[in-house]
Amino acid sequence: ALLEVAGDTGLLCGEGADGNELETLLRFMGVRRLLSADWTPHGWPVRQDCIMRLEHPPTVEAQTGKETDNHPPAGEVLKVIREAEAKPLSTAWDDLYADLCIRRNHGFAELQGIWEQDALASVAGAWCITEELVYLAGVATLPRPRGKGYAAGLVRQLCHKYRHRQVVLLCKPELQGFYSSLGFMGQGMLLEATEDDSAKYSQPT
Repeated sequence: ALLEVAGDTGLLCGEGADGNELETLLRFMGVRRLLSADWTPHGWPVRQDCIMRLEHPPTVEAQTGKETDNHPPAGEVLKVIREAEAKPLSTAWDDLYADLCIRRNHGFAELQGIWEQDALASVAGAWCITEELVYLAGVATLPRPRGKGYAAGLVRQLCHKYRHRQVVLLCKPELQGFYSSLGFMGQGMLLEATEDDSAKYSQPT
C-alpha cells in the first residue's frame, strides 16, 4: 500500500495487510480524513460519493498537436493549479512544492506543460511513477486558454509515454465524462472516511 498524507488528509492506494498498523500510523500522523479504495479505519463514518478512480488501458496514440515543455518549473506548475482551482495561497502549497521537487529529483514524478505567450497555460503530471503503476495528477488549465484541448493533449501524451504501465487518476464525478473521452474507465468510487469525534482512537500504549 502507498499512503500519502497532506495535513490532516490521507490518500491510501493499494491494500493494507495490517489494519491495526495503518490505524496506528494514521493516529500518529494526525490524519482525520482518509480516501481509500476499500479500507477505512474502524469506527469512521464513510461517504461513497466523493471521488472517482479511473484507469487507462495500456495503449494509446499521442494526439496533442501542441508544442509541449516536459520540464516546466515546479513552482510555475503549482501556480497554474492554484489559479485554475481558485485556491488561496497557504503553507500547504510550500509543502506540496517541496514534495514535488523531491519526487521529481528522484525520478518519481514528471511534469508537462503548454505555454502561451511565454506564460504557462496548462499543466499535467505523473506525480507517482513506479515500475508498474503511474498516478496522474495536477491536470489544470488557466481560465483564459480553456477550450483549446491543452489539458486533453497533455493527458494523452502522458498516457502514451507510460502506455505499458497501469495509468490511474482520481477525479471528481463531474469530470468523469472528460476523462472517459480520453479512454479512461471507471473503477468504482473511492471511500471517504472521516474520524468521528465520538469514537476517537484510544492513546497507544
